[in-house]
Parts: sequence; C-alpha cells; structure tokens
Amino acid sequence: DLVLKYQTHVVQSGCELLVTLKDVYYPLCVHLGYRVFPDVDVLVRWAELENQCDESVLLESIQSAVWHLPNNRMYRLSSLSGRWADEFNLTQMMVEQGKKLMESRRGITSHHETPWFALDPEGASTEHDGPVWFGALAWSGNWKMVVERTSNEQTRLTAGINDFDFAWELRPGETFKTPECIGGYTQSGFGGASRSLHHYALRYVYPETYRAELWPVFYNTWETYWFEIDEQKLIRLAEKAAQLGVEVFHVDDGWFSTRQNEYSGLGDWFVSKEKFPNGLKLLVEKVKSLGMEFSLWIEPENVNVNSDTYRAHPDWVYGFPTREPSIQRESLILNLGRQDVRAYIWGCLSQLIREYGIRHFKWDLNRHMSEPGWDVLPTDKRSSPVDNQKELWVRHVRGVYEIKERIKKEFPQVSLECCSGGGGRVDYGMLKYCELALVSDNHDPLTRLLIHEGYSYVFPAKTMGSWVTDVPSPLTNRSLPLKFMFHMAMTGAMGIQSNILAWSEQETDYAKEMIRLYKEIRPIIQEGDLYRLNSLRKDHIAAVQYVDRPCEHSVLFAFMWTNCARPAPVKNIIRWGAPRFRYRLFPQGLTPDKRYSLNGSAALRSGASLMNVGLEIELEGDGDSLLVRLDAVPAREDRNVKPS
Repeated sequence: DLVLKYQTHVVQSGCELLVTLKDVYYPLCVHLGYRVFPDVDVLVRWAELENQCDESVLLESIQSAVWHLPNNRMYRLSSLSGRWADEFNLTQMMVEQGKKLMESRRGITSHHETPWFALDPEGASTEHDGPVWFGALAWSGNWKMVVERTSNEQTRLTAGINDFDFAWELRPGETFKTPECIGGYTQSGFGGASRSLHHYALRYVYPETYRAELWPVFYNTWETYWFEIDEQKLIRLAEKAAQLGVEVFHVDDGWFSTRQNEYSGLGDWFVSKEKFPNGLKLLVEKVKSLGMEFSLWIEPENVNVNSDTYRAHPDWVYGFPTREPSIQRESLILNLGRQDVRAYIWGCLSQLIREYGIRHFKWDLNRHMSEPGWDVLPTDKRSSPVDNQKELWVRHVRGVYEIKERIKKEFPQVSLECCSGGGGRVDYGMLKYCELALVSDNHDPLTRLLIHEGYSYVFPAKTMGSWVTDVPSPLTNRSLPLKFMFHMAMTGAMGIQSNILAWSEQETDYAKEMIRLYKEIRPIIQEGDLYRLNSLRKDHIAAVQYVDRPCEHSVLFAFMWTNCARPAPVKNIIRWGAPRFRYRLFPQGLTPDKRYSLNGSAALRSGASLMNVGLEIELEGDGDSLLVRLDAVPAREDRNVKPS
C-alpha cells in the first residue's frame, strides 16, 4: 500500500490542477488531475501513478476518483441497470450504512449496469428541482463504483477500473493513468444533471469532425434481409431508401467472406465473391449516385472458429491451454493486446475505407470475455507471467481505443457507431470515438421509450440511435402504429430499419413526410436541451421535450400506454376516457415573457403560462402519440395577434 504526502501542485491554463503526492518511503508518486469546465459546470478527475523506483512495482488497484458528499445526511442513489434488450432502467434506493457495489466484470461496459450515478439528499429531489450530485466513468471495460455510508454518517463514491482479476507491472520510469471520471453538482434536479452531462458530451467529448454537424438519417438493411443479401437486392433497397429521403445507406452483417449465418466468416474481412461478384464497388457507386453515403457493419474483435483467420492464427484468441474455450455465437474474442492482431484489424479496415470510400462503420461486439488467458505475453512483460496475465482486461480496451483513434486521425470523415449486442458498451470512453450508439437490440417502440428515458440521464439525444422497424416486434410480439414508431424514433438520431419495399403507397408517403419533418426539427432535438416531462414508469403518458438554446423553438412528444404503469395522477387529468383522453403537461425551458405559437396556430401563449398553467393534449388511447411544436413569435408579429 501507499502512504501519500502532499509534494506540490501546478495550475495549467487556469482550468486544470495537478496535485502531486509521494509515498513517505518509496519513490512512488501519484498525480491527481482536476479539470474544470465552467461553461457546463462539470469537473473531470483522474489519477496517474509514476514509478520512480529502480525496480518494477505491481499495481493491483488504482481508482479514478473518490467523491465525498456533505456529512450527516441520508442520500438516495440513482443508477441504471438492466439486461440484454432491456437496458438503462432507472433504479433508486436509499444509501444505508455499508457498501453498494455497481460493476462490470465482462470485459465490456455491460448491459447490466451503466457507469453512472446520481445522489440526492433524503431522496427529495425531483426531475426539475433539488440538489443532485452526479457522475460517470469514461471506461469501456471492467469498471466499478462503490457507494459507501460509514458509521460516522459520511457518504462517498469511489469509481475506476475494476480491481477484480487486475494487475499491472509498472516498470521503472513508467506511468499508469486511470480513465477519467466526470462529476458535477446541480440544484436543478435530475434534469439539470442530465443537461450538464449532455452539454459536456457535445462540446468536449463528441468526435470533433461531426461536433458541429447534424446526424444524418440512416437506413439499415438488417431487418429486411438479415444475412440473405446480394448486390441486386441492396440496389433495389437503396433506390427506395433514397426516395424516402435517407442520407446514409448501411449494409449490415452478411457482406463478407463465406458469411451466410452467424457460424462462419467472422474475422475474414474481405467482400463475399458469391454475393458481390463485382466487389462492393458497383453498390457503393450506386448508393452515392443516389445522394447517400455508404456504411458497413463490422465486428473486428470477434472471430468465428470456422474462418480462415482463426485457422491461420488460433493463438490470436484469449484462452487457457488447459481449458476448453466457451463458444458464444460460434465465436471467440481476438486478443487486441497483441500488436499483430491490431495491425491485422487496422489493415482490413483501412483497406475497406480506401477501396470503397466507406463513410461509416457500425462496430459491433456480440459476446463478452471468457477464459481471459494470454498464451504468449509481450517480450517486455515476462518478469511475473501470472500477474501479467491480468493486464489483458486493460490492454484489450486500450487496443480498441487505439484502432478507433487511428481511424479518426487518418480518416476523420469516417464516423463510428458503437454496438455490443445493443447497449452493452456505451460509456464516455467510447463516446470519444463513436458518434452514435445502438442503445438496444430491442426496437419495440414502447420498450424503447423506457430505454431512451434511462439513456437520457447520461447521454445526449444526438448519440442515441433510434429506429423505425417492422411489426410485430420479434422480441415483444407487439404491434404499434407507424406514427407511434416515427415519433419515438424522432426523439433521438432517427433511422429506418423496416422492410420499406413492403410498405404501401400510403405508408411510403407518410414516411417521406416524417423524414422531411425530422430533418426540419432535428437541430432542436440533436443540439437542444432535453426535458423529461412524464414517464411511463409512473404514469400512462410518456412525454419528452427539446428546446433550442435561444429558447425560440421547442418540440414536444407525447405517447400513451395504460398497461405498464400506475394510475395517472388525478391533478393532471382533464378528461380520462374513450374516445378522447385529455391530459395536462408542463413544458420546461421556455422564456417566460416570450409568446409561443402552438403548431403554427395564430393563438399565442406566453412561456410563463405554458410552464405554470400547462399545456392540454388529447390522445385517443393506447398506441396514440403526438408531436407539438412551440415557436416563439417575433415581437412585431406578437403585437398583431390576440393571446389565447
């Protein structure tokens, strides 16, 4: 262990503080970093251990930050938990004496917990009001957060790399830097905490090339053809997608090697000659001639046992020589701690970009780690091979980051989508390289409303891939109207995954209009402030609102479903019963003395009236939804209109 004493500190650029501590006996230094972002009211912290000894040191635990809360108060912990196809569920509990552990040991961020927390005193804060301490960890591998309340009524939260099965040999002169931990405080409730994180993400984390760009409308081929794709099928699909107004055409799994199903070809990143005798060139040229960019699905960290790559390099995967590997989806995980593996992946991806002008990759990972063994360690890591095996959890994540960072550096026009069986690897470490996240494999729009709500506590709408898909949903067997699906998809970065070739003329025309409308309002959704107005966790109405930064324009979505929540609060009901259900919502974030038009109506209402008296909406029952636009009217027009 270390007994650390203060040595010195340095202030850099006015917003960064570096405090150096040194062990009382050993020449080991810890540098504690603090970086303030005043415009978004966020503090970022990290730690770096420096070995000034003449011999190696074995590092077994190093955390990014400890957050201490004011003493002598009870706190409620809010976190996000779930499982595959049911991610980002808000969980709340009071912090009692003892420890509460949140973690991942799966080699990825995981579907089961998200590295985010919020703490509010006495559990009294609300969505729009009250003190909240909050934070997130920027790491895409094994992590942990521990909330502790001591016998002296002190509450603290520790966050960092999980010390489970972790060790790192730190040789003389070397340093080890932890992932960053983001934290903040607000008196504006959970919504204020979310907006601080959103502002930080979009201004300082989101990849710079597309930071000032609006995210385009995608079409994804997966749910139309699954693996059964070929050149002519995709050309017909691309022609229809272009007619709808799609901006990026994405070809999902099945385009490479011998890939006919999930059992073969993974790891062999060359175009299938059977499906694409001309390579991808003809398809890419066709897509671009239709005014769209071209995107491909990849899963570079995995390899099928039935693949040329695995047959040639069985030593490239993790495993133990005395144990049978655990096969998941007929695949194993490649060891990205190895330089030759990273070089192979980079060679495959860079060749695809150069040859076909790929604009976007959806980077997937459909299994977690097992048998975490490394057969041949790096030549400079042999002094303690048993302990060095434990470095692979960190080395793998750093290997993923290295390849993605190289893509961003050498091909800045190429964007990335993070996917791991849906939302299994979404975090602030991945957000540095990936503009978009597939937040779940479950595209049922009703389930997605709850997933989106949880996701919005941590991440901005611009990063949230949100899809219109076919009905009934294969996971819930539920069918909902096309309008409901489009409205749900509009609450994030909208894309289409339905079999559009099977749409009727009426459905096609409706989709064209919805895509046109989304393009018109997406600056508000992707760049504006998000307000959660109502939740299906507590009510029959889900409602979310977006407001642009000048508070001139706002978009509000409302959805009705009565079978998954408690009875609606009586105070907000105006009329509750068929054929029309009338309900009152309370928009937020408007300028009190500005007057707003509702969906272009001549009748105006002040921001103060909308926020305090409320907005009446009407819905026809389960599966109904609506979109309300609130637009501030210039003062000259305002004088000529009688307010309602």
